[in-house]
Amino acid sequence: MRGFTLIELMIVVAIIGILAALALPAYQSFTVRAQMSEAITLSSGLQTHIEETMMSGSGSFVGLSSGSSGLPQATDVSGAYVSQISAVDGMLTVTLGNNASRLIQGETLTFQPSIQADSSMILWACSFSGEPQYAPKACRGS
Repeated sequence: MRGFTLIELMIVVAIIGILAALALPAYQSFTVRAQMSEAITLSSGLQTHIEETMMSGSGSFVGLSSGSSGLPQATDVSGAYVSQISAVDGMLTVTLGNNASRLIQGETLTFQPSIQADSSMILWACSFSGEPQYAPKACRGS
């Protein structure tokens, strides 16, 4: 007789099941972090606009809000995983939605600008309302 016994086939199926159970969470985490990169990309253009407007204008972030100072309305900036990006006095709030994973659906990524005291350099502090493991590396611990 040639071939595999039933027990050998069951062992192979069990091994494949264990490997799949270990790989799925890692893949899911990777997918969520990839979706978060869209939020960073979409907000970077608005960050640049806010910086330029602030530096060439009053020197303050006050009034740099969605729909004014050349900034688009909040719902005009969206993507596959970002439902909107709103600006209020220079602070950007990215709302995740649309086709985003259920793990980050409805969460927000916030970018708060500040002027460094010893120079005119603008620093952006970010925070994420969701689970820390899904936050972009730039936003962890700030």
